[in-house]
Amino acid sequence: MRTPLAWLPALLAAILPGTSLSLTLSEAHALARAHNPELAQARLELQALQAAEQQAGARPSPELGVLVEDSRAATRSTTLHWAQPIELGGKRAARQAAAGFAREQAAVALAARDADLTAGVTAAFHEGLGAQAQ
Repeated sequence: MRTPLAWLPALLAAILPGTSLSLTLSEAHALARAHNPELAQARLELQALQAAEQQAGARPSPELGVLVEDSRAATRSTTLHWAQPIELGGKRAARQAAAGFAREQAAVALAARDADLTAGVTAAFHEGLGAQAQ
């Protein structure tokens, strides 16, 4: 069975070619955090939801339209219209609250993935120390 951190030795060998693979626990944590694709995905998802929360607070844009009827200059009529949507019933506040909750969930998911990664790296590090001692 493959462990979730089976990629770590290959990554270390690629990052530190020609050197011995001796590193501290904090260095192992830093390398894992910097190169873990799941953690990177969670960070990007959090950034996207932060942007969505900011966008949820924006007011609707006005609309400007032009309608030209008939192609002959003598009988042509041109209509210009402008519309500004007005939100009623707390729609904007509800949109902001929903986006805020989604962002908070993403932040908790990021923290959980970081904690899982830290636990896995710590376990793998201590397994490696035990194997070295034997």
